[in-house]
Amino acid sequence: MIQDILPARYSLVYEDRKISDNDPIIIGDAHKNLLLMNDHLPLYRQVKDQLPDEYRFLFTIDDQPYFMSYHDLPDLEHVHIRNAIRILKGTEAFAALTGHHLLNWYLTNRFCSCCGKPLRHSDRERALVCDACGMVFYPRISPAIIVAVTNGDKLLVSKYAREVYRNYALIAGFCEIGETPEETCKREVMEEVGVRIRDIRYYGCQPWGVDGGLLLGYFAKLDGDDTLHVDHVELSEAEWITKEEIALDENPLTLTSTLMQEFKKGNC
Repeated sequence: MIQDILPARYSLVYEDRKISDNDPIIIGDAHKNLLLMNDHLPLYRQVKDQLPDEYRFLFTIDDQPYFMSYHDLPDLEHVHIRNAIRILKGTEAFAALTGHHLLNWYLTNRFCSCCGKPLRHSDRERALVCDACGMVFYPRISPAIIVAVTNGDKLLVSKYAREVYRNYALIAGFCEIGETPEETCKREVMEEVGVRIRDIRYYGCQPWGVDGGLLLGYFAKLDGDDTLHVDHVELSEAEWITKEEIALDENPLTLTSTLMQEFKKGNC
């Protein structure tokens, strides 16, 4: 998956770093777009004449620092984050996904939610501070589930109604307050396609910076009637497909693809 970057090493340790000409800079906007140059993250030297002196250190990968800025540069290619991570390769794709998570958090948390005053960046940790009331805000991570529901030799797949991503997906959704992830699996499947599930089994997880989430992956079995009642507000369609209808993907980037490949190979 996209976060499997070994032997490269990712570190989110906060540092007060200054940007250098050859450091990659992740530039985005409020519409989930990243700005690319020749199908790569731009280097600072390539864009510094167009940027105000505003950037922020994010993290390092193998001691290579990555920085962020949220300014619109019309000369660069604007690519939705879901598409950008398929254009970029290896550690650069992971850097873009994780950088987008942080960039979007900074962009949408500019004022204190308690008193309404502007926030400033902490000078000692990755946090935003309100000098007016003393509140401190840390990057938000939202738990969500994705569940591969099986019905004998068939898998439940769907397509989103309102997303850029138009390929087959699995049932997914954010955990609500007071729910366990397993309860979220049951609720989301019932809400979106109207069937019950049983034998819910955890598979693995994936940081998913597209939506600021930590995605928890599960397998589950159909419990009872397999008639689908699709919520067309959330989904454009849903259906049961066989293993033969799933394309082989040797290097799946996403947890969605990984779960589908495990089903195809009979490992679920």
